[in-house]
Amino acid sequence: MTNNINKNDSIKASIIKIPFIGTIEGQYLKLTRAALNTSLSIGAPILIHTDQGLNVEYLVDFLEDYGINPGRVVLNHMDKKNDLDLHIKLANKGYFLEYDTFMREKYNPEKNLWVLIKGMIDEGFENSIIAASDLYQESMWKILSDKGGMPEFFNSIIIKLQNLHINENAIPKFIGGNALNYLNIREGD
Repeated sequence: MTNNINKNDSIKASIIKIPFIGTIEGQYLKLTRAALNTSLSIGAPILIHTDQGLNVEYLVDFLEDYGINPGRVVLNHMDKKNDLDLHIKLANKGYFLEYDTFMREKYNPEKNLWVLIKGMIDEGFENSIIAASDLYQESMWKILSDKGGMPEFFNSIIIKLQNLHINENAIPKFIGGNALNYLNIREGD
């Protein structure tokens, strides 16, 4: 068997993902610093799994003090924290906010998710929000499959946004364009 790996080749992470549970201390602080140092040294953007946006205000202060450019960070699961003023503040700093409770009835998407989306777009932050799905259980994938899969999932979002009279130019940004812009971030951007 031949080894095709050249020891001089290097493989860089394309995205660094960090969990945030509301505090940064102890071993978690060490691991977070290591992830941030890696991001800074190789230029990889960051995804942060928030626990329903818990203490995200503290987190962004920490990131900025550390030298992380907010435009290189996606804060996941932010629609679980129904605070439009906070979302506007974060977007105004340059953070991407990921919303994903479309199929999660326990988070009451009609009352929370759709109000946040409309509010953010009405306030001019259509470039800062990203649609996603947080399907982590087999039963959720079954429901999605029974409803036509991912294409129908995104079509249903488009229809709902149109029914909310969302600016037509904002819709493609929210359902994919902003994610592509984030993923196209290059070192030095």
